[in-house]
Amino acid sequence: MGFPANSGQRYIKTILADAPGVAPRTFRLLDSFSIVSLLCGARQRVGPLRSCGFSGRRFCYTKTVRLTPPTPPRHQAQSNFILLTIWGINAPELPQVEIHADLARNRVAEELLPGRPVLCQLTTSQPKKEWPLSHWADFHRQATAVGGELVFCAGPAPREQRLLDQFKKLEGAASVLPPVPELATFLAVLKRARLFISGDTGPLHLAAGLGVPTISLFGPSSIGLWAPLGPEHQALKGGVCSCSGNTAVCTSANPCMAGISPEAVLRLVVEALEENVERGSVRSVERDG
Repeated sequence: MGFPANSGQRYIKTILADAPGVAPRTFRLLDSFSIVSLLCGARQRVGPLRSCGFSGRRFCYTKTVRLTPPTPPRHQAQSNFILLTIWGINAPELPQVEIHADLARNRVAEELLPGRPVLCQLTTSQPKKEWPLSHWADFHRQATAVGGELVFCAGPAPREQRLLDQFKKLEGAASVLPPVPELATFLAVLKRARLFISGDTGPLHLAAGLGVPTISLFGPSSIGLWAPLGPEHQALKGGVCSCSGNTAVCTSANPCMAGISPEAVLRLVVEALEENVERGSVRSVERDG
């Protein structure tokens, strides 16, 4: 008999309610998906068979699939589909997330984000993945000089909102989005964006799932593994990251994210808004100043 579903769901909700912003990261360190699959009470639970990580993972799943790292590495979405081969389900050629915003939130979303601007998310959960504020400021000045309509936002966490405040001091004329902590409303706001620009962060993938074209800025993490898939999504790569994978902050004297120039981002914005994007997978643009 499996773990009682109702008890498991109550347990998860209690943890998430008591530790917002902390519980998801704690779960991830303990192989969150294996634990959640057990607690949800599903009769069949499939997961990867790995030699590292949470040692109790094998007791959480009813079936496991051995994942062999491919050469070259495949996108994480494609790797996830391998788990489904145990049921005869094969990965589509271009797996993409599909998200639908709540239409009932449209009026509130329009009040928060009038028009169809380019929405720029300054922050991520890890500071080392963030583009320098000075680069965002230069980009804002260059984009507005050619008529670009930009709105800047940050996550609801105190650190991220402080960063947005710092940006407002640098660029007093910049339009900013107020904090939108409720996910359903944020999705409706995000849906309104003409284009979304950010580092490697959750809202980037939410925007892609909503059908919003994106430009993602990558440094420590891999474009090939994590950038949104599809011809409407583009990605820029900074310099080589010398930081430890175990730290959330940059420890380098020359941050890799600083290797992405405001001019390079502006070129992609102009291309995304004015030209047809060629069909294919994510086009990564290596560091070009």
